[in-house]
Amino acid sequence: MSSIRRCIHGRTKKKTNNPPRDQAHSTHETLSHRNEEGHPNETIGKTKPDSTAIAKILFPIAGHDRKSYKAGTPGEFGHRRTKVRKHAGCDIYAAAGTPIRAVENGTVLFTHAFYYRTDEVTVDHGGYIVRYGEVDPESINVKIGDKVKRGQVIANVGQLITPSGEKYKQCMLHFEMYSSSTPIKNAMLTNDSKPYCRRSDLINPTATLDAADD
Repeated sequence: MSSIRRCIHGRTKKKTNNPPRDQAHSTHETLSHRNEEGHPNETIGKTKPDSTAIAKILFPIAGHDRKSYKAGTPGEFGHRRTKVRKHAGCDIYAAAGTPIRAVENGTVLFTHAFYYRTDEVTVDHGGYIVRYGEVDPESINVKIGDKVKRGQVIANVGQLITPSGEKYKQCMLHFEMYSSSTPIKNAMLTNDSKPYCRRSDLINPTATLDAADD
């Protein structure tokens, strides 16, 4: 199994040998790391210092209270998911179906299965990359190569559904940021490096989200 698939499994838009979406098990987040309401378990620990804002973005969900990803919460960046792996993004809690906005003008790099029947949309926003994770696959209205505008709705928040058919009570946008525009074909975002299982330009998006326009 490749190093990428050890961190996250799923399907692509092309034929692969990956398991079906409803059978995929991803170490991006496994069932044992979330409680029955869908919140990541808090039994292992917490976090990394807050970041510095790298851009003046638009908050990806309109009218959000911006509490679910703050330090000390399960959705924070750097929260421990296992003894060796930390959370690689900020979880912005919202109801399934909530529209997700592009935080800035950009170009779609990637759409792919992400976790338990949700997908990701990855966008190069010019100098930095954002991975919008846990989105509804059927709601994605952009494709690779599309240009997006700041504030454009690119997808909706998805519903996490386990292989047994159980729906998580808490839905969210999983938001990751990378500080360069290095093409994905040259360096995939997900890899086997600890503690985040992400490439080295991963950054803490907390301060950037805090400073974002609504």
